[in-house]
Amino acid sequence: MKLRKFIDKKQEGEYEIIKNHIVEIQIDREVIRDFCLNVFIVGDDPEYDFTKYGILTDEEGEPDYIIVNTFLNAIDERKAESDEEIDPSDYEEIQKLAEYRGYNLLMDS
Repeated sequence: MKLRKFIDKKQEGEYEIIKNHIVEIQIDREVIRDFCLNVFIVGDDPEYDFTKYGILTDEEGEPDYIIVNTFLNAIDERKAESDEEIDPSDYEEIQKLAEYRGYNLLMDS
């Protein structure tokens, strides 16, 4: 999957040039998807999902775009507040994103 970080935007004549830093990451898409759908239960209120968890869903309620920083903060908050155990292997897989705070995860890539 790919991560993207906004770098710079400038106007040159009639063209707008946007620079992004794109990184390819090896992470299990299904772990991220299942976490979004089964732990955070996204899809019913897209605005809440985006502001609280950093998850933007598509028309079918599937995770499409994730703000890594907000997503990881929500996971840590959930882990601290909840008595439910988060599967350690899933948590470890998601923590691969920790070094990419400030990036956005593109689920369709």
